[in-house]
Amino acid sequence: MPRSTEDHSYIPSWKRLVIVQLFLGYVFVITGLFVNLLQLLTACFVWPFNRALYRKINYHLATVIWSQLTFVYQWWSNSDIDVYIKPEDLAKLRQENSIWLGNHRYEVDWLLGWVITQRLGLAGVSNSI
Repeated sequence: MPRSTEDHSYIPSWKRLVIVQLFLGYVFVITGLFVNLLQLLTACFVWPFNRALYRKINYHLATVIWSQLTFVYQWWSNSDIDVYIKPEDLAKLRQENSIWLGNHRYEVDWLLGWVITQRLGLAGVSNSI
């Protein structure tokens, strides 16, 4: 069933404001520094004693960083992505390693890959090469 799109004619004018763009950049930088500090602390105090707990914590911290980028992509472009996958295939993706290859027609193909991995619940363990 198609989704109803509401008319938010005021939003495009907000996106063009420099103060909004600076605020988003500021939030990304400050959050990135804070998350990296938390990753350093968990590497120093959790990793030597419990590596499984360290990996779980680091998974969620990495998801925080990548979620900001995917939010900006979806909000700025006013787009949405639906991922259709069989439940058994998704279970395999969550247990095995996989590679996503984009055709790189555009500069933001890597960001589309992050949006897809976030939708599948794999953003915390994804890497960009």
